[in-house]
Amino acid sequence: MPAMLTLPVACAALACGPVDQPAGLRAPIASPVPESPAVAAKPTPAKMVAFDGGFDFLKASRRMRVWRPAVELDMTVDTQGHASDCEVVNRFRKNYVNQKLCEIAMAHYTFEPARNAQNEAVEGSYRAHLSYEDLSEEFD
Repeated sequence: MPAMLTLPVACAALACGPVDQPAGLRAPIASPVPESPAVAAKPTPAKMVAFDGGFDFLKASRRMRVWRPAVELDMTVDTQGHASDCEVVNRFRKNYVNQKLCEIAMAHYTFEPARNAQNEAVEGSYRAHLSYEDLSEEFD
């Protein structure tokens, strides 16, 4: 009966190399070459700085009878750090509910704009998760 090669054995063989090869003869692992600071800079996404509209968001949601545990909003952040567009991720049937919640969020969120590799402010996006339980604990 021929010997069967199983997946764990095959992975071990690939990772370790031949068993009879002395450790000193294996190829050294290349160390990463340090990059210059200009090349090493990576783009950064938009970051939330503040949200001061929790009470207004909760009040409007209660008036419109929003019965969800949380709402997620996708916002576009301009180069000045302000929300320029908003969309409710799991939309409500009534469009005025989506519009009102986005209107409140856009008025009360402040962001640090996204940055490109050259550290210049660029348009970015941010997904906000607003939990009604957390808002209720804060304001009730």
